[in-house]
Amino acid sequence: MVLNGAGVRHKLVFAKMYVGSLYLAHKMDSREAVLADPGPKRVSMHILSDEVTASALIASMNNALAANLLPHELALLEKRISDLNRMMSSIKAIKRGSVVFLDYLPGTAARHRQRRGEDHDSGADFFPAMLQIWIGQTPVDGRLRDAMLGGAPRAFKLF
Repeated sequence: MVLNGAGVRHKLVFAKMYVGSLYLAHKMDSREAVLADPGPKRVSMHILSDEVTASALIASMNNALAANLLPHELALLEKRISDLNRMMSSIKAIKRGSVVFLDYLPGTAARHRQRRGEDHDSGADFFPAMLQIWIGQTPVDGRLRDAMLGGAPRAFKLF
C-alpha cells in the first residue's frame, strides 16, 4: 500500500491529538473514490497527546459516525460499533507514541488492533463506515480529511 495522505488531528485548534494517515493500494483524491474502492486500506493514528482515554476516543468516534451516517445505517452497524467500543474500553488509555491501526484486507474481515495485539473482527461493510470519521462529509477535523485525501501537504511538528 502507499501513503495517500497524512495530517494532524487537532482538538480545540491548538491541541494535537494524533497524526492520522490513510494508506491505499494506489493514490486517490476523492472521498467517493476511496469509499467505492474495494482494495486494501489502512488508517493509522500515531498518538501525539500525553494520553487519549478510551472513553474520549469512543465518544469522538461515535459522534463522528452519528454525524456522517443516517440513522438506519447506524442501526445496521450497532452491534459492531458496540463490540468495538467494548474492546476499546478494555484498553483504558493510549499513551503518547502508541500507534492504532485500522486495516481492511479484501476477502477478510476488517481488523482493528493496537500494538498490544488485540484484534476485533467485523464485516467488510464496517470499514467504509469507519472511514467516514476521517473523510466523511462531517469529519472529526476538516484539515485532517483534506490531508488524508492527498491535499497539499502541511508541515507539522510531531512533538
